[in-house]
Amino acid sequence: MRVLAVVAAVALGGQVPAGTAAAAERGPGARHCAIGLTAKTPDHVRGASAENEAAPVTCFGTLAESIEFASGGRISRAEVDRAKGPDELDRVIANSAAVSTRARAEANPLLGFHYDYTDFGGDSAVYYGANGTGCYGATYGISNVGDYWNDDFASGKSYSNCDHTVFENANYLGAQSDADSVHSDYGLLAEEVTSIAYTPWP
Repeated sequence: MRVLAVVAAVALGGQVPAGTAAAAERGPGARHCAIGLTAKTPDHVRGASAENEAAPVTCFGTLAESIEFASGGRISRAEVDRAKGPDELDRVIANSAAVSTRARAEANPLLGFHYDYTDFGGDSAVYYGANGTGCYGATYGISNVGDYWNDDFASGKSYSNCDHTVFENANYLGAQSDADSVHSDYGLLAEEVTSIAYTPWP
């Protein structure tokens, strides 16, 4: 597990927005980051470049703080802290107003959680929609996760009708995982992930 000295360096080719610097520069304790992604048309994934994917990044000392921020307060720290293990946390997230369903479209929804340990443990990155309502007629992606997260993710889950695929190289190239909403272990791609695509569940 890496020690994060200056969390703002995880800006994924973009910049930490003004007003979030205090949270983003917590130093070694800031292990959990929330990253906003912009909705794209379904065919954007291949050939996309990091240039047009600057993502706001805010980091915290706990996963609960990161989820509360990424969900816009629709999931509280207390709810996350009460969850006993990954399965219970998954139920809290899936049943919240921060996740889009076919019956209920939510603005700025939670998209995916990625962890540096298998089985959803360790440091984490929470991706949320900076716009859109999830993978209903749109896709999201990060074509380069940035220096801090590069070759670090080992497991992940996705929400809001999104499957996710992880790629070995930037720009959605190289070896790739199957598209699925739950990966408890990225297998040969564990700690080899450089880009991630969120695409509609079939």
